[in-house]
Amino acid sequence: MDNLERLRHRIDVFFKSESKTEFGEATYKYKKLSSVWAEIIPISGRENTIDGNSVQTSVTHKITVRNKAIKEPRNDMYFEFRGQR
Repeated sequence: MDNLERLRHRIDVFFKSESKTEFGEATYKYKKLSSVWAEIIPISGRENTIDGNSVQTSVTHKITVRNKAIKEPRNDMYFEFRGQR
């Protein structure tokens, strides 16, 4: 399958940016770096019942982007797709 057909989801990439407060202290905020095309594949899901008859769900996804779509990827970056981080 061609990459153009697989990369059909538009996701936003955020990075941690350092700024200074009025007192000169360092603080960190996340800023949007760019929007890139990606392929999102659900890998696994799990559902647990916890105290109070509540249900806790967990889903893992694999995200694939083009090789040079994100310049200098770092561990403090995150993706956002349809309002979900």
